[in-house]
Amino acid sequence: FWQMIGRGTRLCPDAFGPNQPKEHFLIFDVCGNFEFFDADKQAKEPKVGKPITQQIFESRLHLSRLLKETSEDGDLELAGTLLDILHKAVESLDKSRFQVSMNLKHVHEFEKRARWNNLDANDVHIIEKHLSDLPVPETINELARRFDLMMLKLQISTLMMAMNKKKLEENLMDIAEGLSLKYTIPMVLRSKPLIEELKNPDFYKDLSQKKLDSIRLEIRELVEYLDVSARPTIYTDIKDSEITITVNEPNLATNYGTIYRKRVEKFIRDNKNNITISKLSTNVPITADELKSLEDILFDGGERGTRADYLKEFGEAPLGIFIRSIIGLDIKAAQEAFAEFLQAGNLRADQMTFIQIIIAHLTKNGTVQPSMLFEPPFTDINDQGLMGVFDDGASHKIISIVERINSNAVGA
Repeated sequence: FWQMIGRGTRLCPDAFGPNQPKEHFLIFDVCGNFEFFDADKQAKEPKVGKPITQQIFESRLHLSRLLKETSEDGDLELAGTLLDILHKAVESLDKSRFQVSMNLKHVHEFEKRARWNNLDANDVHIIEKHLSDLPVPETINELARRFDLMMLKLQISTLMMAMNKKKLEENLMDIAEGLSLKYTIPMVLRSKPLIEELKNPDFYKDLSQKKLDSIRLEIRELVEYLDVSARPTIYTDIKDSEITITVNEPNLATNYGTIYRKRVEKFIRDNKNNITISKLSTNVPITADELKSLEDILFDGGERGTRADYLKEFGEAPLGIFIRSIIGLDIKAAQEAFAEFLQAGNLRADQMTFIQIIIAHLTKNGTVQPSMLFEPPFTDINDQGLMGVFDDGASHKIISIVERINSNAVGA
C-alpha cells in the first residue's frame, strides 16, 4: 500500500507538457486500504456540470421570470415567447426515452401551456430538477447554441445589474470585430449595419431586452464564420485528483479587441482638438505637465478606466506615442519635417519614394522606429533599406529627423 503511494509521489518533470511537471496523483482505494490502515485521505465528491442545452433551458426560465417583474409591455411579450419555447421543448419530448419516462408525471403536468403562465419558486425547482435536462440539443451549429447562452446571460445580467454584464458586452463587441472582417461572406454582409453598431461601446447603453433578443437572432448563425485561429488554443487538463467533469459555457471571444480599448480610442478621436492631442498630431513638442494633464482626463476611473487598466491593455507604451498611433501625424507636419529633402530637388526616384513611404507611415501610425527603416516595406526599394538608398550622411540625418518626431510625442 505505501509502496504504491510512493510511486504516486515520485517526481516526473514535463509529465503533462513542457514545464508542466506532475503536481498531484490519484489513488483508487478499491480494497479499502485507507480505512484498514486508518490513514488520512482527502476525498472529493464528483461534480458534473450542466450541458449547454440544459443551461439554455434554465436561463430562459429565469429570464422569463425577471422579464415579468418589470411589467413593461415589451418585456412581458418576450417573456411569453420564452415560455412558448420552453413549453414546446417539454411538449415535444420523446416519451419512449428512458429519461423522459422516468419523469412522466412532471412531463404531463408541464406539457399544458397554461401551466407555464404563473410559475412560483417551487415550480422552478421542479422544472430544473426533473425537466431541464431532458430536451435534446438543437440541430444547429454548436457555436450558435453557445452564442444563445451568452446572450441569455447578458440579458439576465442586464436586468439584475450584475457585475459580469461588462464582460459579456466585451465578448459581444469582440465577436462583432471578428465578423467585421468577414464582409466578403454574403450572410455576414447583410448584417453589416448591426455588426458595426455592436463594435461601438456607446451602443450598449440602455439596450432593451427585445433589442438584445433581436441581436441574438440575427447574429447566432453568423458566429460560425469567426476565425478559429484568432481564438486562443485551449488545452484541456483532466484532473484525476478531483474526479470532476466541468462543462463551462463557451467563450466566444476572439481577441479582436476589447470594449476598454474601443472607449479609449474613441475618446482620443472625439477629443482631437484638445490642445495636447492637437500638438501630438502636428508634431509640436509637448511638456511633461501637458502630458500629465491629459492623463488626468484620460484616466477618469470610470468608462475610460485607470492607469492600471491602460498598462494592462497597452503595456508600457508612452501615452503620447500611443495617442499618435491612434490619430497619426498630420501630413503637413510630416512633410515639413522632411522639407529639406523634399525641396532639395536633387533626389533620385528611389530616394523620393523612400521619403514618401516614411511620411505615409507617419501619417498612419504617428511614429517610425529607426530600426524599421531596414525592414519591409523600406527594403522593397533596396534590400539594405535606408543605407542602400542614401549615403551615410543623409541616412544619419533621416534617422535624426525620425527620432526628433518620436521624441516630440514623449513630453519633456
